[in-house]
Amino acid sequence: MHVDEKESRPPVTLTEPMSEPLIALSPDAPLPAEGDDSPDAIFFRAVAEIPTQPLNRHFTPQFELDRKLRRECAFALFLVVFSLLATAILNVINQPVVTVTLLPLHKLTQMTATLPIQTRTVAPATIMRTLTAPTTGKGHQDARQASGSLTFYNGLFTSQSIPIGTVFTGADGVKVATDTAATIPPNNPPMDGQATISAHAINIGAAGNIQAGDIDTTISNGVLVKNSQFSGGRNARDYKAAAKRDIDTLTSTLQQQLTKDMPQAFVLLSGEAIYPTHCILNVTPSHQPGDEAQTVTINASQTCAGVAYNEAMLERIAPRVFNASRPGSQFERVGSVQTTIVHVTPFTVRLTGLWEYAITPDDEQYLAEQIQGDTPQQARAYLLKTGEVAQVTMAKTQSLPDYYHIKFLILIGV
Repeated sequence: MHVDEKESRPPVTLTEPMSEPLIALSPDAPLPAEGDDSPDAIFFRAVAEIPTQPLNRHFTPQFELDRKLRRECAFALFLVVFSLLATAILNVINQPVVTVTLLPLHKLTQMTATLPIQTRTVAPATIMRTLTAPTTGKGHQDARQASGSLTFYNGLFTSQSIPIGTVFTGADGVKVATDTAATIPPNNPPMDGQATISAHAINIGAAGNIQAGDIDTTISNGVLVKNSQFSGGRNARDYKAAAKRDIDTLTSTLQQQLTKDMPQAFVLLSGEAIYPTHCILNVTPSHQPGDEAQTVTINASQTCAGVAYNEAMLERIAPRVFNASRPGSQFERVGSVQTTIVHVTPFTVRLTGLWEYAITPDDEQYLAEQIQGDTPQQARAYLLKTGEVAQVTMAKTQSLPDYYHIKFLILIGV
């Protein structure tokens, strides 16, 4: 009869393995005998043959050493990087700032435009002005002889002759000489013979201006000579005189005053301004160029017709028309628009204004990036070629720093 082995075996209950406690050997326990072949003896002999060494109480595992070495290397690398970074930051912070002064590009624009301005004709007006100023010219007077005439009276019955150059002396000692020869007819009672000829003072100067009758003397025992008044004698001298520039300067000044004052001579409505037309200037000087004078006076008058226009409308329309001439999107107008009237029918004006290139902060950063590291000469050449700058000045330096340390000073409206 076959019996199943599994059914004959009693059930086994699984339990946890348990270790037996080691039995400590006493230090004086004897080693197994040489011939003892028991299992314990064999085990003890095998253990005794294993080489041993003293236990190192300070032993550190290899993986701990590797970790420590990596930490030290990482710290050293951190110190090096931190030192380089700190040095770079200090260099950047301590780097001086270079200021570059820029005068942006300016464009003066002039244009002529016809504007829809209302006008009206006003009655003519006249104003007068007078101006006096010291003369600045110089004149010179040469010395000159006095001249006059001598009359001879002949009481003799024969004619008498007086040669040319005959000298006569007056009562005051002035000597005169005849200019021509004289032939005096004989006496014809009851009338003496008579002849008159010209004569001149021998000495040059005003002293020769003698009075009539200063010479009254008898010659040839029957011929009497008398003089008329001698005049024209003068001494040499310098004097102040009117110069052409004196008259021209006064005339120009008066004309400017008349032009300036002319608008106030018209009667205008509120909000109107006047444009004088068909002006006539009359000028009368008190002296002509070269005349001896201490001062010169100019009397001037000016008469003008006029056309009145709406000034407020002009001031409102003119800037709008001029703004259409903007040379580019980055240009901005500087100051006001100047208007000069060219014609009043139709109303035509000349508009004059100034445009300036507007350099933005983005432009400044871009320009700084382009010139960093350049010499001042290279930077100046580059900036002038951009078409944005008309003038460049900067502090003396061998080369420009990085763009963080380049500062631009923009001169606006200069």
